[in-house]
This record gives sequence, structure tokens and C-alpha cells, in this order.
Amino acid sequence: PTSTSTSTSTSTTIPILSHYQRNPQPWCHVWRPFPSVYAYVQDHYWNVGFLRYYTPQQIPNFLLASPVLGASAYTAVHYVQTLGIKAASAERIKEGSLYGTRARPHLAMFLTMAAGAAVVMHVQVATRFLSVCPALYWAAASEGRRLGPEVQRWICIYSVAFGLLGTLMFPTFYPWT
Repeated sequence: PTSTSTSTSTSTTIPILSHYQRNPQPWCHVWRPFPSVYAYVQDHYWNVGFLRYYTPQQIPNFLLASPVLGASAYTAVHYVQTLGIKAASAERIKEGSLYGTRARPHLAMFLTMAAGAAVVMHVQVATRFLSVCPALYWAAASEGRRLGPEVQRWICIYSVAFGLLGTLMFPTFYPWT
């Protein structure tokens, strides 16, 4: 049985390889770090790449994503400042706080994802992409608690409105992040 399966796989593999050697596909030349159809489609059809999406035509999409991207940037700056202040004063960060040691992996993942979303991804995807990170919601809750009931109210209004509008717009193929 082994020799039959080996000869069968060899007999089908050789013609396929021969065909692709004679007729190379365009994605075979996209090495990231190996030939990838997905990398080719992203580059050729979707125009995904470093800062490629920053064009004047995308200003409305950036406005839609600005609350999430802004909250991400604010969280990143505030996190780095808090760590620097606490390290300089040798003061421990409270364990239950947003920047405690148990939250750090979530913050690191969130900030890495936010950086990737800001410079490589299409901005329409950024809000959906970042919405899976609990650190986004923790930061909004922490800032709402720190800044008072008025800010809490606006965060709630924005979240509910964004969710309802997204529920209506996205399935009807309107641009929505």
C-alpha cells in the first residue's frame, strides 16, 4: 500500500509542478516569507500596506474610526506615562487597576493591534479589529470613572449609537467600520 500511495502522489505532483514552472502565477513572486496567495491579494487588489490607506478619499472612514483610534492612542500614551511615573517613584501600581500586572498582557496585545491597525490595515477594519480587546473597554471605563458622570454618559451614548448604527449599516453594505 505504501508504494502505491507514494507513486500516486508522485504521479499527480510532478505534472502540477511542471505546469506551474511553465506558467508561473503572479503570487509565486510575492515572498513574505514564502509565496502567499493572500499576501498577493492584499497587495494587488486591496492595496494593503504600510500607510497606503492614508489618502484624502478615506477621510470619512478615518472620521468614523477616529474614536477608537483616538482612544487607542490615548491609552498607549497614558499607559507609558503611568509606567514611567510609577517606575521613577518606585511606587507599585495597584493590582486591580487598569495598568496592574494582570492587565499588562491585554494592554500589550491591544497596543500592538492598535499600532498595526493604524499603519497597515484599512481603517474600515480597525474598529472591528480593536473591538475584541478588553483593554479598550477597560480604558473607557477607567477614564469615565476618573472624569465623572458626564463623560460616562457620553461614552455610553456613543457605544450604543455606534452599535445600533453599525447593526443597520454594515449588513446593507454601507461603509461602516
